[in-house]
Amino acid sequence: MLDMADLVLQRIIIVTMGFMLFFTFAQVVARYALHSSLTYSEELSRYLFVWTVFLGLPVVARRGGHMAVLAVSSRLRGGAAKVCSILAYAISIVFMIIMIVQGAGMVLRTFEQLSPAMEIPMAYIYLAIPAGCFFMLCRLLVDLYAFLTKGGDTA
Repeated sequence: MLDMADLVLQRIIIVTMGFMLFFTFAQVVARYALHSSLTYSEELSRYLFVWTVFLGLPVVARRGGHMAVLAVSSRLRGGAAKVCSILAYAISIVFMIIMIVQGAGMVLRTFEQLSPAMEIPMAYIYLAIPAGCFFMLCRLLVDLYAFLTKGGDTA
C-alpha cells in the first residue's frame, strides 16, 4: 500500500514540477518578449514548489536521501547503534506529529485569507504541511517497524 502511495506521490511531484517549469517559462516569455506580465504565474509557481517539497518528504526518505548527522551514530556499534537509531526514529515521529497538528491548525485558520494574485484560500497552500508530514509519518512508522523486526540491520 505504501509503495502505491509512493508512486502516486512521485507522479504528483512530476506534474507539479512540470507546471512550475511551464509557468516560470511563460512568465519569462511574457515579460521579455511580450512586455507584459502574468499576474499569477510567480505565485502559482511558489505554491507548487511548496507542495512539491512537502510531498517529496516521504519519496526522498524512501531512497535514503535526507541529510543525516553521523558524527555520533557512525561511531556506535551493536546495541548502542540500535538505541540511537530508535531514538532518531522516535524524535522524527514526534516531530511529524507536531507538524501535522500545527499544520492542520494553520489550515483551519487560513480559509478566509486569500492569496494576493490568484485570490484562492491560503488554506489550500498550507494543506501541504499536514499532508506531506502525514505521508512522511507513515514512511517513518513503516521504516521503524522494518528496523525493529529485522533486528536493527536496516536504517
